[in-house]
Amino acid sequence: MCEIGPALAAVLDLRPDRPEMLDVAVWTACAADESLFREPVAPLGELLSAGGLAQEGDWVARGGFDFGTWRVHGQIETIAARYELHDDEALAVLATVRLYEQTAALVDAVTSAQQDGDAEELVDIASQLFPPQLDPAPSNGDPELDPDRTTVRATLKFLAEPAVAAAVLAETSADQERGAVALGLFAESVEPLAPRAARPALRWLRAKAYEGLGDLEQAEQTYSAAQSLDPSWPLTLMSLARYASDRGDAGRGLALLRRAGAPREHELVQLLEHFQPAPRPGLGRKQPCWCGSGRKYKVCHLHREQLPLAERAAWLYQKAGADLFDGPSGPLLIQSAQARARYWDSPDALERAIEDGLAADAVLFEGGAFADFLAVRGSLLPPDEQLLAEQWLLVQRSVHEVLAVRRGEQMTLRDVRTGDVQEVRERAGSRQVKVGELYCARVVPSGDTMQIFGGIEPVSIGERDELISLLDDDPDPVELVAFLSRRFAPPVLQNTEGESLVLCDATLRIADPARLAQALDDEYDRHDDEPDGALAWFEHVITHGIERIRANVELRGDELHVHANSEARLERVLATIGKLDPSAMVLHETRDPAGDLRAVQQLAARSAAPSAATVLDPAADPAIAAALEEMAGKYEAAWLDEPIPALSGHTPRDCADDPTRRPDLIRLLDSFPEDTGRPGTMSPARLRAALGLS
Repeated sequence: MCEIGPALAAVLDLRPDRPEMLDVAVWTACAADESLFREPVAPLGELLSAGGLAQEGDWVARGGFDFGTWRVHGQIETIAARYELHDDEALAVLATVRLYEQTAALVDAVTSAQQDGDAEELVDIASQLFPPQLDPAPSNGDPELDPDRTTVRATLKFLAEPAVAAAVLAETSADQERGAVALGLFAESVEPLAPRAARPALRWLRAKAYEGLGDLEQAEQTYSAAQSLDPSWPLTLMSLARYASDRGDAGRGLALLRRAGAPREHELVQLLEHFQPAPRPGLGRKQPCWCGSGRKYKVCHLHREQLPLAERAAWLYQKAGADLFDGPSGPLLIQSAQARARYWDSPDALERAIEDGLAADAVLFEGGAFADFLAVRGSLLPPDEQLLAEQWLLVQRSVHEVLAVRRGEQMTLRDVRTGDVQEVRERAGSRQVKVGELYCARVVPSGDTMQIFGGIEPVSIGERDELISLLDDDPDPVELVAFLSRRFAPPVLQNTEGESLVLCDATLRIADPARLAQALDDEYDRHDDEPDGALAWFEHVITHGIERIRANVELRGDELHVHANSEARLERVLATIGKLDPSAMVLHETRDPAGDLRAVQQLAARSAAPSAATVLDPAADPAIAAALEEMAGKYEAAWLDEPIPALSGHTPRDCADDPTRRPDLIRLLDSFPEDTGRPGTMSPARLRAALGLS
């Protein structure tokens, strides 16, 4: 029999306080003893039993190891680290969640019995909800005779600590209907057993269960009941402050947050302070109220002022996004943020993407989270905010053209899909945009103005039609965010024939160099300046009226070196060499993709040999300047009749002659860099003149 037992025991002795994955232990033992498993042996389970080892699933340990205790300790460590708790608090969380899970199992059993119509089973299950050992009023006061009740009470006392109660909630599935029912039933069932200090936490958990079921009225009443048990318990006060915020009562919300000890930098504190209305200037407390009620200001509207709806629109938007990350839409928000951060090369890219605004806005509207918010919490909103929220659901994201701008105040936008023109109040965005530019945004009503929430995304002319088509198809949030984030992608590098840039080199062994040199003279152009000790040729192509080198070929002795900047160009030359000299043998080759600037930088960074670059200064040599100007002129002339992707595949000359496409051409030319007069650069002014647009 294979002596695996002693070998595994030696592996397990390295960490005797814990088990090891079975496959890891076996491979480690085999690495130490090459004779193991060289011949057919009994099943591994029999070998472990014969060796006195304990096994559970994929784990193996020394004989007598307590897997159950080890798992519990592991769960305690995980909970303690996840929620920053002490070990005894983490154990209390684990035990409380186990009680909750037992209740959830009973709920499942009741549901199943109801569906089956089994009345007797229902009675039996109902009796389990208050078993004798958990009777809230035991027949005697001796804790030794009621050990289960004493244990439950000792566990529940830790709920008085807010961090423990919050951890219990996080470990349940209260955001789902089944979990919410179980949580509410559990909290109600065990409250009579809990110490008085822990009962506000159980009421708070019941309120969270009502919220999970969408019954906000009952939830708010339960929060109030929890507050009556302990007016200072912070989680209750924080939850009630959220309700005050939804109702538009910033003053009450701030008072609750102060009682809860919330710091000034707390997100809800900052939100409510921003939207807390100030008293009317110049109006004394005892003077008649401005509203004309006839009552004194202090009795009527003091501390009850309300900001105009245009000011509260941002508050409404932030109310809707308050639970986005921690709620049911959290996973979708993460996916959308990942699409946003795809090209951001920084450690905090995902966090920045979440704070950026676009991902959250797409989840709210394209993802349906705003409609869910309105369905659940809309009844808490002031009536005018509720009506405004319903209007927002009717607004579609679109592409807008900037018609006019008043810096720092507003801008005039035209929806290119509908033609609607709107005056938009936008302080930050109006400082960045220019007339004629295109942006993707949701322009929504907000009282007597129109505003933009969720940011404005620049759109190039070439992407406009594709984006409109995408918006017409009701994209999901991830798809939309990915499209609007393509602008962050590194510039794609291509050669003049539109092929992806790949730096290719190949070296071939040539049997008859003299014969091949003669054949290459017939096939390619000979270099005027050949490297020392080598013969050199190049393949060329004419694009935009300019001759450009496709590939370089050098013959040194019996070795032929081929250099090209795309795989297609390399393959073309290799195929030609194969025809000219069928005996040519490829010794080695490299193909380094350089499709974007990052790849080029990486290739340059790992290049061992420094390259000597010759900088040609047109200002120092009139001949160079003239040559560059001639090249630019040829390129501009060819460009006028080239199909341009940004013009939907039309040529600039066609667009200039078509009144419906001329605005796109003008926008494209306006997007070009200003003419600096440097030789060799395209001149927008010359292009406009050639097209009759100047």
